[in-house]
Amino acid sequence: MSEPEPTPRDLLRPLRRIKHGLWLTRRRLKRAPDAARRHWAAHIEYRYDPSEHEQHVGDVVVPASSTFQIDHLRFPHVEHGPRGEAPRVVYAAWLGANELTAPRRTALQVMREVNAGLEIALITLENLDDVLVKGSPLHPAFSFLSPVHRSDYLCCYLMHHHGGAYADLKVMRQPWAPVLERLNSADHLWAAGPHEMSSRNTCPAMGPLGRQQRLYYTRTAFQAAFAFKPGSSWTEQWLCEVERRLDYFQGLLAQHPAQDPYGLEGDYPVPWSALMGHVFSPLALRYAHRFEPWPQMHFDYTVGGYR
Repeated sequence: MSEPEPTPRDLLRPLRRIKHGLWLTRRRLKRAPDAARRHWAAHIEYRYDPSEHEQHVGDVVVPASSTFQIDHLRFPHVEHGPRGEAPRVVYAAWLGANELTAPRRTALQVMREVNAGLEIALITLENLDDVLVKGSPLHPAFSFLSPVHRSDYLCCYLMHHHGGAYADLKVMRQPWAPVLERLNSADHLWAAGPHEMSSRNTCPAMGPLGRQQRLYYTRTAFQAAFAFKPGSSWTEQWLCEVERRLDYFQGLLAQHPAQDPYGLEGDYPVPWSALMGHVFSPLALRYAHRFEPWPQMHFDYTVGGYR
């Protein structure tokens, strides 16, 4: 008597057994780490140690852990171009109560020498009101910020409301005039200037966005020197996100204002990159197609003495 012909269901039955076996294996593998963690927690005592969640960038301590996941690139927005050309001005800021240090004076002198024909505007606490726009005051938390974070916020304010170039007070021997001329001659460009100095300096986000920031760091604008046309959706989102973060920090800052230029003392609550790198760098990647890098422009770090 001949064997009956196998039905399609008979043919699929071994495959179903294999599939079920794979599912069980995967389930066990998923549970295995938690079994190990249960064993660890039962035998190893835990106490929170803040030093385990810090990393050092030079002498600056920044968080190495985060409990607040946010991707400001996903916030709804309407993309729009700038409202005009970038003016022929280079801004710098010194927002502490002390006088310019010798290395900063040298940087300002070099800035003036290599940018003859451009306005060099050093913004201090004494002339700050001159650049404020009617109806757009500085955030109420501004006075509690460290001078470094004041500069981070002000350069954002300046680029959105006024445009032009901005550079930290460090020696840069390349002129800004060609950058501004190129920026104003190209309708598709909203920003131009040096690209990021390294993949680590991008203050990379978590996950795929952080990997993309590191991969394309030479295509994104440098946090410490740039030129912008005013009023584009890039600068608008930049300013809005910084001010949203200041809304969050305002109450903490009122209780724990900055006690030193870098926010290293006391319980100053604003992390080093919270108002610049973590806001600006992801936006610089998003708008990389609106940015033209000038790799020949860079700071001369051999001068030193900035801290």
